[in-house]
Amino acid sequence: MQNAFDEQGVKIVKVTVDQAKGTGRITVEDDAPEGFQRLSDAWTLYASCHKRPDPTKSGRYNLAEKVIVALSRRVTIETTKGTVEFTSVRRQGRARRPFGSKVEAELRMNAAEYEEIMQWVNLVIVPDHIMLTVNGTEIPHKRFINTFEAKLMKEERRRSGWE
Repeated sequence: MQNAFDEQGVKIVKVTVDQAKGTGRITVEDDAPEGFQRLSDAWTLYASCHKRPDPTKSGRYNLAEKVIVALSRRVTIETTKGTVEFTSVRRQGRARRPFGSKVEAELRMNAAEYEEIMQWVNLVIVPDHIMLTVNGTEIPHKRFINTFEAKLMKEERRRSGWE
């Protein structure tokens, strides 16, 4: 969801979570006009990212997709730049969406884990300009209790012995 929220021009994000017989399927679909900026971000960790200098964007080190891939039996990402499927190997396809992206992950999930996911989803703070639906139900926008401004320290890039 965070990646969908961060894409330019997104207005609608649809999430579907299904669970049966120890297997779960999570699908996140958005309407971003450009889709993924670079499909290779799905498998490249620590790549330079257009979101890094923007404090209004979520995510860090291009990590989200890699965590999902590591936890899942199968992940398919369809976007305007192409399609990639992760199973025991990575396969790229030429199929492209006219707009937006769709990420579908199949993973082990029991009923308790499904319920926990559904509880967490209801805590998501949805950006004002986006409509988020989960299993067809719109998640209401929440008001901030308080806000503040702070200047964050810039991370220094350190070289390790293997770089």
